[in-house]
Order: sequence, then structure tokens, then C-alpha cells
Amino acid sequence: RIFTNVEELVEIGVGYLKIASFSYLISGISQCFLAQIKLGKNTKKVATISSIAVVLNIALNAIFIFGLLGFPKMGVRGAALATVISRVVELVLSTIECWKDKKIRPDLGKLFAFDRVLSKDYVRQLLPLLGAYLVWTLGISSYSAFLGHMGVDASAANSLALTLRNLMLSFTKGLAGGASILIGYELGSGNT
Repeated sequence: RIFTNVEELVEIGVGYLKIASFSYLISGISQCFLAQIKLGKNTKKVATISSIAVVLNIALNAIFIFGLLGFPKMGVRGAALATVISRVVELVLSTIECWKDKKIRPDLGKLFAFDRVLSKDYVRQLLPLLGAYLVWTLGISSYSAFLGHMGVDASAANSLALTLRNLMLSFTKGLAGGASILIGYELGSGNT
């Protein structure tokens, strides 16, 4: 209700989030594995896994939303289910890839280890980033809330604009991700 006062949109959003919310935790874990694979200098595998997840999501969206191939027509809930399934596949593929390569395999024994100095450095780096992302999220959420209260037409136009924005965001995030890997290698090599 923060984002729209149109009851029909609220019901649609609730139906979507009840299913799609499971994908958020799964996505967080798979993104950690994908970052680990990137750091192992295997960006092609990351691109392959991510592409498989995206193509699978698109295909499953069509199947579940419109009820193709004998599946029931699910609408927005079908889109949410497609997202969850594609994220599970992404997690499985990234986990398999991490465990295949001994150099990038996560050490489960160190997963919950606590190092006071490292934790202090982590929090010092985390807080400004967390603050910046919280402000960014608040701004984007406010923007969506304002448009949502302007009616269904404004929400539909916003959805189209978001698609274009996300395409550009994907491009710039790809450039930034590649740059961060190169900078990380340079800093980690000790040659700087």
C-alpha cells in the first residue's frame, strides 16, 4: 500500500511477492558463488551460468504466465515462480562450479570464523557503502511509490521505463564488475 492505492495492483503485488520472496535469499547465495568464480579468473563460466538463468527465466515466464505446454495460466504468480526456479538453477550450477575447482572452493570451516581485525576493517568499509545503498534504495522506492499513487497508467509507463533502465544498468554493472576484477588483481598482486 506504500507503493500504490489501487487495490488490484496491491493484490497482484502481494501474489507475486509471496512466491518471488524465496528467490531473494537464493540469489544472494548464488551471487556470492558467482563472485568467487569470477575471482578465480573464470568469467566465461559466470557469463554462461548467468545466461542460462536469464534464458530459463524468460522461457519459464512465457510458459507459466500464459499457460503454454499444458501448464495452467498463472499470470503474475507464474512470473514469480519462473524467477524462483531460474534462481535455484543458477545456485545449483554456481555451487557445482565452485566445488569442481579446488582453488575457488569455499572453506566451510572458515565460513563462521571470527577475526577481530578483519571484522573491524569490514565494518569500517561496509558502513559508508551500506548508507549509500540505503539512500539509493529509498530514492528508487520513493520514485516508485509516487508513480504508483498516480494510477494504473503511470505504473504501466513506469514498468516500461524500468525495463529500459535495467538494460542500461546491466551494461554499466557489467563494465563496473569487469573493472573491479582487474583492479582487485592489480591490488592483490602487490605490484602497485
